Amino acid sequence: VAEIGAGRGRYVVHLADRVGPSGKVYAEDIDAEALRHLKERCSRHGFANVDTILGDPDDPRLPAGKLDLIFVISSYHHFGDPVALMRNARAALKSNGRLAVAEWVRGKDGRGEGTSPETMTDQMEKAGFALERTDTSFEANRLYIYILRPRSG
Repeated sequence: VAEIGAGRGRYVVHLADRVGPSGKVYAEDIDAEALRHLKERCSRHGFANVDTILGDPDDPRLPAGKLDLIFVISSYHHFGDPVALMRNARAALKSNGRLAVAEWVRGKDGRGEGTSPETMTDQMEKAGFALERTDTSFEANRLYIYILRPRSG
């Protein structure tokens, strides 16, 4: 499993616990200081199954063909070129792997951070993904979870 935009590891530690000692979590970010903090945090709490990766804005530098899941939460709207970043991330997924993007949707008044469902779908198609489903369970909080798979071909 990998989290793109992991920062200081709010979700990484939960993922590391969930996959257990036999699993692996890659925590990617472009902020070296945040990753340093995350490494220390994982060491303090005994998570030996987390590797941090200092990525580029357009390339997360994840290991090719290794991942069952790539997870992005509350970061997508910060990506400078989400199509390039996610196109490069796609190569890290196994053929049956999935991408889960939890992203804010702007309010009806256009305020707040986020990405419209239409923009998300369009950008993910350009990056080589097909939308499997959109979970709107958190719609009242303006958060959608997009579940995508790599498109074949």
